[in-house]
Amino acid sequence: MVRHRRPDARRVLERTRQETHGQATGGQPQSHGGGSGGEFGPSKTQLIRRSRSATINSPAIAYVLSSSSVLPMHGVPANLDLSIFRRAVLTQVGIGEFQIQFHFHPAGLISVEGNWELLDSAGTIIDRAKPNEGRDVFRLHVPLGKTVERSSVDAPRSFSLGFESGYMLTVFDDSREYESFSIQPGDIFV
Repeated sequence: MVRHRRPDARRVLERTRQETHGQATGGQPQSHGGGSGGEFGPSKTQLIRRSRSATINSPAIAYVLSSSSVLPMHGVPANLDLSIFRRAVLTQVGIGEFQIQFHFHPAGLISVEGNWELLDSAGTIIDRAKPNEGRDVFRLHVPLGKTVERSSVDAPRSFSLGFESGYMLTVFDDSREYESFSIQPGDIFV
């Protein structure tokens, strides 16, 4: 299965900087044409070049361009602050072709483009990320309306939110090349 996820914007920016300064090509800056970028849309470099000259429509690229340095993105940080989700209620689950969004009240959004699991109180997996064509149903509705009681970080692999009903949502960082998830507010992109 081909995964269609946003490129890790920090790595894209670093690669672009290297190419611009000739580090990736033995001292010769690279020229990039304005082509379509291939079968799956524009290349990473074209995305960055467009975002510098046009409206920035990617939160990840906007965040990177506003940052003064490029930091490694792979791995869930041990100090990931999940306090915004404690006592928050899961109010909406958005299902997209390549992304699942978890909306919380009074605040908080987790957008997942990588792997995730939902476990019941006995620790049995009741739903997980898998290709849409191999899925009959989603069971992500189960924790809707439930309050987050606890959270944990298993750095650098995953983080989890535990709901009052005993359900546990775990989100994994499973890619060095693509974003696995983002958290708002906080502009956290892993």
